[in-house]
Amino acid sequence: MAKRAAKNAAQKPQGRVAEDPPARPPLRPAGVLFALLMNLILLTLLSLLATTLGWPRNALLTSAIVVALAVGGLTARYVGARAGIHAFLGGMLSIPLLGWIAFGGDWQIAFFGGAFCALGGILVEKFSEKG
Repeated sequence: MAKRAAKNAAQKPQGRVAEDPPARPPLRPAGVLFALLMNLILLTLLSLLATTLGWPRNALLTSAIVVALAVGGLTARYVGARAGIHAFLGGMLSIPLLGWIAFGGDWQIAFFGGAFCALGGILVEKFSEKG
């Protein structure tokens, strides 16, 4: 009897065999740099335009949010896989640069620019999943 039980145990594995989840592709430094530079360039141009045209602060804030969302979406299209983390890292790294260069110490708009860049990448990644 013991021989039969040992033979059956060797033939049939108990339960399900654990499979490794598919490996995610590594982060691409070019994707993070793309998000950082596009966010910095486009929001700096927007700030210069708003200053030249004399826009009120609310108009600058609203347009900065829209531009940052678009940059996050562009980053998602550029990198493909793991777009949310690329846009998040690029957006967060751009906050100090935006605050110092683009908005002249207006940290609220700089923070929104970085945060909404990340949000744009996450939303595009979430809603463009195949499934």
